[in-house]
Amino acid sequence: MRRFSLHKLIKKKLTIMFIPHHTNKPLKVSIPSIFIYFILTCWAGLTVGSFFITTRHIDYLSTKQKNKALQEKVAFFIQETVKSQELISQVEKIDYQLRNMVALNSKKIINRYPFYASYLRTYLDLGKGGPSKNEQQVVDKLFQRNQFRKSNKELQINSNQQIKSFLEISKCIFLQKSILEATPCIWPTYGYISSRFGYRISPFSNKSEFHTGLDIANRKGSPVWTTADGIITVAHRTKGYGYVIIIKHGYGLSTYYAHNSKLLVKVGDYVTRGQIISYTGNTGRSTGNHLHYEVRVRGKAVNPIYYLK
Repeated sequence: MRRFSLHKLIKKKLTIMFIPHHTNKPLKVSIPSIFIYFILTCWAGLTVGSFFITTRHIDYLSTKQKNKALQEKVAFFIQETVKSQELISQVEKIDYQLRNMVALNSKKIINRYPFYASYLRTYLDLGKGGPSKNEQQVVDKLFQRNQFRKSNKELQINSNQQIKSFLEISKCIFLQKSILEATPCIWPTYGYISSRFGYRISPFSNKSEFHTGLDIANRKGSPVWTTADGIITVAHRTKGYGYVIIIKHGYGLSTYYAHNSKLLVKVGDYVTRGQIISYTGNTGRSTGNHLHYEVRVRGKAVNPIYYLK
């Protein structure tokens, strides 16, 4: 087996011959073989190095573009955060104005109506989310971590507070609307008051007696309207009231409509304010065509005049 010899490799040469056209004498150049190997090695090294540098340059340009795009996204995010903070500030002003409008200065009124909690649960399924770990790292490098997180945390707290506040206002408005719909506030029929609420001389015994409602005299068959939303609990003829309708409105309120000539509703019907429920007449203990109208609060008769517009 022949052993490799560096000395022989150095002494070994490669001859290159150049033959010119203007002379017959050729030109010979002898180059050591090791020099050829050196040139080839350098050329290969330069080729590999150029490829590596070119690849790194392409990666650098791509990374630079991605960083620029990410910085633009972060700048847009900060701008939107500032807008959100301004919006929260405006919402707080509206919240203050709404609370003044509905006179919502305490939570006690809310806590008295637990039945509304099921309605609120519909709005309490709030969204969740957040940036990825890599995005958070980039944001932390571009901005002071504590300051940015503090601003973001305050924004979240303010948003949650406003959501709770608007739910309370919504609850209050719902309750006030419900109470308003259940409160008698219109005339049950047209005509003139022939007998008022309170003590009077009875037309039957000529003695003093307490009159529990208003008598509104008019022609027979005049329409009678319900004065508030509610459910019919009584709709039949009795000895004293004649054809009578009793409506339960909720919140302890109920109204009576007596001496009718005809009833248009039945027990269990839900009626709304202004709906025609009967026609006036002269049934029961009565001396002429009129409507006997009562308003009761928790079963006690009160003066209906305070519930008429």
